[in-house]
Parts: sequence; C-alpha cells; structure tokens
Amino acid sequence: MMNLPHEIIVYDIFSYLEHIVLFDNDINIKNMFGYFSSDIHKHIYLLWNDIYVHKSNIVSLPKTKNLINLNLDNCNNITELNNYYKLKRLVLWKCNNIIQISRCPKLKILHIKLCDNVAKLDIYPHLITLKMNKNKVTMLNDMLILKTLVLYQSIITELPECPALETLIMHECNIIEIREFPNLKLMTLTDCNNITKIDKYPLLIELNLIGCDNIVSIGATNLERLSISKCDNITTLCKTPKLKKLMLHCCGNLTKIHDYPKLLDLHIHCCTVGITNTPCITQLTLLWANVYVLGKYQHLENLRLSNFNGSNIKNYPFLEIIELSTCKNIHINNIPRLKNITLYNCNNVMGTHEYPLLHDDRIHIYNSSNIKIIK
Repeated sequence: MMNLPHEIIVYDIFSYLEHIVLFDNDINIKNMFGYFSSDIHKHIYLLWNDIYVHKSNIVSLPKTKNLINLNLDNCNNITELNNYYKLKRLVLWKCNNIIQISRCPKLKILHIKLCDNVAKLDIYPHLITLKMNKNKVTMLNDMLILKTLVLYQSIITELPECPALETLIMHECNIIEIREFPNLKLMTLTDCNNITKIDKYPLLIELNLIGCDNIVSIGATNLERLSISKCDNITTLCKTPKLKKLMLHCCGNLTKIHDYPKLLDLHIHCCTVGITNTPCITQLTLLWANVYVLGKYQHLENLRLSNFNGSNIKNYPFLEIIELSTCKNIHINNIPRLKNITLYNCNNVMGTHEYPLLHDDRIHIYNSSNIKIIK
C-alpha cells in the first residue's frame, strides 16, 4: 500500500505534531513508516501507530504491526479488522458491517457504539475499559482486571466475573442480577427493570438509579452519594451514615428518609418526604416537594425552593444564596450573610432585615409581584 486514503488522519508521527491527510499524495507509507510531506528527502520519521477514519468508503485497513490506537467512525464498507497485536485502544462507531472484533491481545480500551451487527468479542486479558452500545453480543467472557463496564441497550442477561470492577453503568439492559463486585465504587442503572435489589457492596460510594421500577431495596451502607429518580417501588432508604449527597426525584412511595448526620447536599423534586435529622446541610433544594416548614440548618449556604408557600426563611447565619420559584407569602428574616436572591413568578415576598452584603446587581426578580427587600 503506497498511498494513504485521504479520509485517514495520522497521529503521533511526532508527539508534538499532528498531520491531517487531505490528498492521496500528501503522505506516502513505506514499510509502515510515516513521513511529513514537507520532509522532501524523508529523513525524519517515526512509526505510524494511530489511525482515525471518519465517514470513509475504504474497504480495508493497512496491515501494520505497530498500530496502537484505532478509531473508526461510520465506516460501513469495512467488514473485518486485521489482527493488531500491539493495539491498545479500539473505538468503533456506526460500523454496521463488522461482525467480530479481531484478536488484539494487548487491548486495554474497547468502545463499540451503535455497531448493530457485532455479535462476538474475543478474550482480552488486559482490558480495563469496555463500553458497548446496541449490538448483538449475547455473552461476555470473564475479565479479571476490567475496571469500567458500560452497557447501553445490551441483550446480555448475565454479567461476567470482573473481580477488579470499580465502575458499572447500565442503560436499558436485560441483566437480571448484579454479581458481587467487591471493588465496585460507582453504579448507575437506568431503566433496568429486571433488577429487583441492590446488594451490599462494601466499597460502593456512589449509586444512581433512574426508572428502575422493580427495585425494592438498597443494601449498600457505605454510600456517600445517592440519586434516585422515578423508582416507584422503593419505599425506604438504607441507613448510610457516610451519606453526603442525596437526590430524590419523583419517588411516589418514598415517604421518609433516615437521619444522615453527615449530609451536606439534599435535593428533593416532586416527592412527599419527611426530613428529620440532617444538621450539616449546606445545599438544600426543594422543588414541588410538599415540604411546608424548613428545618434548623445552621450550616446552610445555598437554598432553592419551588412551590413553597406561607413560611419563614429565617435564622440561617451562613445562608448566602436564595432562589425562589412559584412561591408566595414568604418572610425572609435574619439572614445576615445574604449576597444573592433570585425570584421567579413569586408573590408577596418580604425581607424585613437589612442585608449589608446584598447589592442591587445581585437582586434578580422575574414575573413577580408585591416584593419588598430591605437592603
């Protein structure tokens, strides 16, 4: 192969330069070495090891032994990949005629996105990141050092053994049960309706659940960040004394949260939830949350309320930012460090103490009436 197709970009000829091939004769390949067109006598070269192909009609790739990174985007005329024994990173995007991924024994990162006909993966003993989006793969081999697994619209029903796994993200998947991953730190599940419970994962610190209608219990007790949205069968939360951030959205059957002594950030949207002992909160967001009385949050710095009516916002010595939306009959009192206030569609909001840190350019009022703020 003497001429390089013009759709290919050659990287890493030098670590500090990038040469984009626009025409076939811009660059020649001889024995898989790359040269700059400006180097007339071809005295300067390095191994060609990085290829990116975008929306190309080429039907095959060069058989280089030195390729490390390969990125194919919308290459529907390519039907198979060569065996690249040094390849470490492979990204396929909308390559619909590739059926099987070739043998790449040193592969560390594999992304397969919208490649509808990919049906089988080889064994990759060095793989640490696997991301798959909509394909025909039905089974994954065990991956002993894999750290990140991302599955979107996967037909796989059973997860492989991944003892080193730290991050698991699944969206619209058919997985029935999640294995015990002793090193798992982050889990995100979206519309995974076959899963009924989240077991105890000793190192799990962040859990995000969205639209998982059949999950009824959460066993993780060392969480620091928890987000739940549209999971109607969750009626109670686990006791997680280390929890620092909690976000709840449209959880119709969740009526009470436990005491979280280290909670710093609480966000409740369209839920009827009783709030008890959360003394350390600095960020509080209540949007259509059916909460009518604010607690004594002595460390509160940022407050955001929506559809909050007929109550007082007072005696918060560290509160600096207030944002109110669709609120009425609110009395703001004794907020000495208030610096910024924003009102959207509010009525009858009164601030009766002086606020020395609140300047005109930090008062924002939109579509509101009967507002009185004393500076």
